[in-house]
Amino acid sequence: MNWFRTIANIAAILTALVAAFGYGAYRFDRRGKRGSLEQHLKSEKEKR
Repeated sequence: MNWFRTIANIAAILTALVAAFGYGAYRFDRRGKRGSLEQHLKSEKEKR
């Protein structure tokens, strides 16, 4: 029964790693979109 605990611990660690990676990817994507929007708005402001 000890190997059930080992598998459960590995699964918990992998779940945390996947969640952290997903959050990082989400934040990176949002940051890029915000930068693009800021550049677009600055260029629109300069046109006027």
